[in-house]
Amino acid sequence: MPAALTGLLWFLSLRTWSAYESQQPPTHDAEPEEDGGTTPLGRPGFWYGRRLVARLRAAHTAAGLLTVAAAVGSAATRHDREPGGPAVLAVLGAALETALVAGACAVVWVVCRRGRTECRLDAGLDRRLVRYLPLAALVLLALTLLHAGWDRPGWQSAGRLPGDTAFGALALVQGLLVIVLAGVAHALHRTDPDRRAAIRGLAGPAVAMLACALGGVMSGGVSQRVSDWLDGTGTSIPGPPVLLTWQASVIPPLLLLLPALCAWLARRAWVTARVERAAVEREYPDEAGDPGRTRRIASVRAMAALTDRGPRILAVTSTATLLLGAGALVGALATGRTPARRHAARTPSSTAPPRPRRRWAPG
Repeated sequence: MPAALTGLLWFLSLRTWSAYESQQPPTHDAEPEEDGGTTPLGRPGFWYGRRLVARLRAAHTAAGLLTVAAAVGSAATRHDREPGGPAVLAVLGAALETALVAGACAVVWVVCRRGRTECRLDAGLDRRLVRYLPLAALVLLALTLLHAGWDRPGWQSAGRLPGDTAFGALALVQGLLVIVLAGVAHALHRTDPDRRAAIRGLAGPAVAMLACALGGVMSGGVSQRVSDWLDGTGTSIPGPPVLLTWQASVIPPLLLLLPALCAWLARRAWVTARVERAAVEREYPDEAGDPGRTRRIASVRAMAALTDRGPRILAVTSTATLLLGAGALVGALATGRTPARRHAARTPSSTAPPRPRRRWAPG
């Protein structure tokens, strides 16, 4: 499933790259501003990311496939290294791990090697790198699957797949990075306040929080659904990592929050439309009254005013996401069990023997 999602994201990014990033913007002489400079939006290469986006697409696709390969092959490689394990498979596993580390280093090099070229149009394209880096990662994944699926007499898989600790550490690091980023943004905003800055300079950390939460919730929901599909009885396999199940459990509270925010926006739009109808009538006192046209103008103004409340919605959603994500992480690390099993452990069993009824003697 993770490999299939990675391939789907690669396909979607390829389509958007071909439709948007590959289209060269028209060239013209930028008009200087009043202070003699040129705005960043007017630089030749600001809107043209053909080469950079292609490199990032290849690097992210390769990173996703290498991550899946590392998760699949770690359990088999650990078993092969135990005393009495197959020597040939142990050597092949070590070679695959070395290749995975080399691939990870190549991905980091591709990401950090080249930056944006906004001052000029970069018409180049690293065709070999864009083509062969994801292909090499796909080959490593196939070899890892073959190595992990090789028959090993006497070895039976048990328990959850490795990754519980990695998922917890990833969620913790993401949350800490968002908090640090929010602190830095707040300090910069206090140093040089700008009234036009959204959420008082915290728009960047808020969007980063939503991005991390969206990835965690989607991965948790997909893994939980696939595990339920693979094991309908819920008794033969333990299921996905505990943290992913906790992350999937925060979806209902978020779904309850969104209708409340939409209702608040609808009420604000209705109140603003009523105010704007009176404002339109005051702006055109000499015109003949047209209630339908006045109502349409007021509605358009009210809907346009909703964009000014977007930062507030973003702030509320990101804050709720941070709190729910922290609760999911704490619950997973503190209990080590899924929410359903934790609740079942606290709830008395319904199969307890019934209490004997007291019989009343006559008289």
